Amino acid sequence: MTQKPLRGWNWEAGAALLFMGVIFFASSRSQLPSALFPIGNMDKLYHGLAFALLGWLLAGAFSHWLTSAYWIVWSATCSATLYGFLDEFHQSFVPGRDSSGGDLIADAIGALIGSLIWWLTMRSRFQSSKE
Repeated sequence: MTQKPLRGWNWEAGAALLFMGVIFFASSRSQLPSALFPIGNMDKLYHGLAFALLGWLLAGAFSHWLTSAYWIVWSATCSATLYGFLDEFHQSFVPGRDSSGGDLIADAIGALIGSLIWWLTMRSRFQSSKE
């Protein structure tokens, strides 16, 4: 795995951490406002969308430290999935909420999709850097 020298902070890392805080805050609520999620029984879709955004942000953050697109996508997906696991564990202690393996799978799939979308939008940058 090729690494870049640490260049300090980047906006994607800050945005990812901020979004992780939003996820943690939402997970701490016994019940989320229905106005935010008007379509019922779409829990897995909401998990997938949230973690797709997190995967996209983490891929952007890792791109400042890693040079291989493979390792960027892998690192972002694994990091977001680990955070999804911790989020599900956290939810198991919140009254009115429960943890679910299905939610974790939706988180992982969303994280992979988000990091792959990041790669698809940035791949020309990686191809031109190899020439």
